[in-house]
Amino acid sequence: MSFTITSLTLLTVMVVMADAASTKPVSISASVSSSMAGTNAAAESRVTGPDGVTKGECVYSRDGSSIKVRFQEKPNGEVIAETDNGNAEEALDVLKKCRAEMIMAGRKVAISSQNLEKTMEVIRKNSEDINKQLVKNSKKLDLNLNKMEDQLNETLGDKMERLEVTIGKQMKVLDKVKENLDKQIQSLGLTEIKNG
Repeated sequence: MSFTITSLTLLTVMVVMADAASTKPVSISASVSSSMAGTNAAAESRVTGPDGVTKGECVYSRDGSSIKVRFQEKPNGEVIAETDNGNAEEALDVLKKCRAEMIMAGRKVAISSQNLEKTMEVIRKNSEDINKQLVKNSKKLDLNLNKMEDQLNETLGDKMERLEVTIGKQMKVLDKVKENLDKQIQSLGLTEIKNG
């Protein structure tokens, strides 16, 4: 099974309870720590009783196999550990390895988190740069389109003006032709009347 957690989880719980048989309060401190990186994971849970003795378990898995050790830490620093096979010296080594695995997994997670943050920062920066470039290109495109529209309007306006001038000249020519035709028709009509 593969796990990926991007942050080190640390949970600390303080519980104060009243002993049902006596009125003296009992203080219990419990904490759970875990780290996971890739296929390796480690977790430790501990409870400190009112006598100052801390009891707990540390479990770590390496490439799919789990190793578990139970321990007690006395206020004077003495540590007693046991595993399922019962070898006390081996159990202390297993506890050290478990705690070392937690530290290593925590470092890997921290490094992965830092790398992820750096990658996300690069992506954010690239996204900002792309957006800026898009806005800049959009403004340039709008400006170019406006220039083209102005040039087209100007060209069309010039052509319309020239067309109007040409049509005006042709209308004058047509008016003169009509005038000449009217004169010819009148002269023909008068000539026919005179000849008739």
